[in-house]
Amino acid sequence: MNLSVRFSLFSVLIAAMNGCGGSGDGNNGNITQVVQPNPPSSFDAASENNGDVRLSWSLVEGVDTYNAYYSTDPKMDINNYAVYSNSGWIKNITSPYTVKGLAVAPVYYFIVTAVDNNLESKGSQLIPIITRYEIVSQENDVVRDKVTNLEWQRCSLGQTWNKGTQDCDGVAGRYNTKIAFSYNGLSSGRWRLPSMAELKSLIYCVEDKKISFIGSSVKDYCPQKASITSGVAKNTFPNTLSVIPYHSSTEAEGYEGKGVYQMVSLINGSTMGGGCGRNCEVTSVHLRFVRDVVK
Repeated sequence: MNLSVRFSLFSVLIAAMNGCGGSGDGNNGNITQVVQPNPPSSFDAASENNGDVRLSWSLVEGVDTYNAYYSTDPKMDINNYAVYSNSGWIKNITSPYTVKGLAVAPVYYFIVTAVDNNLESKGSQLIPIITRYEIVSQENDVVRDKVTNLEWQRCSLGQTWNKGTQDCDGVAGRYNTKIAFSYNGLSSGRWRLPSMAELKSLIYCVEDKKISFIGSSVKDYCPQKASITSGVAKNTFPNTLSVIPYHSSTEAEGYEGKGVYQMVSLINGSTMGGGCGRNCEVTSVHLRFVRDVVK
């Protein structure tokens, strides 16, 4: 076969290949484009009675697996999560998922991502959750603060704990200083009137998704700003009235020995002096009792 014939046959072969899509250079029909999945939406977190955290989120279409990241630092970046305090990365999970074995801390922050074809989505919204409390009584009416190692009655005096609804029924009563101190050293339950600092430890401020408990920072109250919300953990201490202050066992500074005690607002931790002695019948405030953990 001469050179011209061989060239003609080669040309026909190439044309046939191009006609059937054999080259592939100009045809992208068989190429699958890999797209980064969307992040999960409707992400939520809830503290369990034992201090674990239950995560749940809306599923992303076509995605079978998810990752979760957490830290005690609200500025956590999932691309460098390991450099943040008390951080962790949980791979290949599905909703719902319970995070166990967290180190003791007042607050954790959580993010979830979707994973498809080894591509990870951007992070979901950041969710803060208070993790310092755990239920320690059979009736669920007593909580332990794992940070301060104190146990608290979940209801204010005058209210009744409802185990079925997990709520405090009734309205908190208003009591005088004499009644407040009558609970100190009770043999049944070892309950006592909390100090000013102990009452303040229940209150937190929220600003830019960051939760700060007063007493754990330089602040000892939450500033009154439109950008800041404050109070106590409503799931832990339900039906807590904050308009009337709570009686502490701490004497007002400059009034030692005169029967004037600090009253603490559970709205933002501000204090005021009040009372007129342990036999006084005048003071009328709310009461919540605490006890030390027996080791």
